[in-house]
Amino acid sequence: MAILKKEHGFDLLLVIFLMAEQLLRDYPRAQYQTRVQAIAYRHGIPSIDLLDSFKREFTGFGSLFIEWDGHPNPNAHRIAAEQIARFIRALPKSG
Repeated sequence: MAILKKEHGFDLLLVIFLMAEQLLRDYPRAQYQTRVQAIAYRHGIPSIDLLDSFKREFTGFGSLFIEWDGHPNPNAHRIAAEQIARFIRALPKSG
């Protein structure tokens, strides 16, 4: 993606979702988010880590995840959309 970004001149933003297990159990040594962010940074790709936002909103599995398959539910997507919008609003105005 970083190569395509450079070749075709488009912007790229990496949004880091998480697994429900990251909220259901404490993994103090887990480095998933920081590793993904480091890779994105090395390639000049900005990233948004949803972990803190999800932690604030999490009240149980069904609050952010579809009960029968574990994928993010509409509430989780709302949180992601809000974070993406915040990122875009903070970009310098062009033109």
